[in-house]
Amino acid sequence: MCLEKIRKLNQNIRIYEITDQEFTKYGRKLSYNSKEILNYCETHHPVPNKKASYQTDYLDLHDQEIFSKIKQDIYGNLDIQIGIVAGENLNLTGIEYHHGSEVNIALTDCILMLGKKEDLHDMEYQGDNVETFYLHKGEIIEIYDSTLHYTPMQVDKHGFSLGVILLKGTNTELDGNINDMLIKKNKWYICHESQKEKIDAGCIAGLKGEMRKINIE
Repeated sequence: MCLEKIRKLNQNIRIYEITDQEFTKYGRKLSYNSKEILNYCETHHPVPNKKASYQTDYLDLHDQEIFSKIKQDIYGNLDIQIGIVAGENLNLTGIEYHHGSEVNIALTDCILMLGKKEDLHDMEYQGDNVETFYLHKGEIIEIYDSTLHYTPMQVDKHGFSLGVILLKGTNTELDGNINDMLIKKNKWYICHESQKEKIDAGCIAGLKGEMRKINIE
């Protein structure tokens, strides 16, 4: 589904592109060639026909040339993990941040809702503050660690897929229990007030207001 069609179906939301000035406070567009990794993932990591899920690291992706460049240019040769979040999702059910940039590769068209960490107060964030961005398949971005984000949204019935590069160990299990917003290593997170299962598991219901969502055909 093209951007203009998504805009028509979601006229209550202003949907930007990552080339718009509004994106510059959240991150930047990167200029790597994504053709080879797109072809590889279409064959080896197709979009699952199920609720969105995230795997932190795929060992086979470390052999792809693009990631050695990203490791050097963005992370200064620190160890990284190369994961994929993919499946079906239309709602912003939570918001999170990490220390260290996150690099995303749009393996399909998808939508990100982003916010600023400076607007997070006393472990609460007003969902109306997010801004919405359309990523076209093949686009690569760096999201700064001052940016709040969470699971992307699909733009059609086929779901979405997004490559996720982070410092190694991010989003892995803590050695101890959840500590306020820190629910996994290098993952500070709050869920929407509607997410009873996550609240029962110890997550803070700090994402306030009506849950943001995307309409598709």
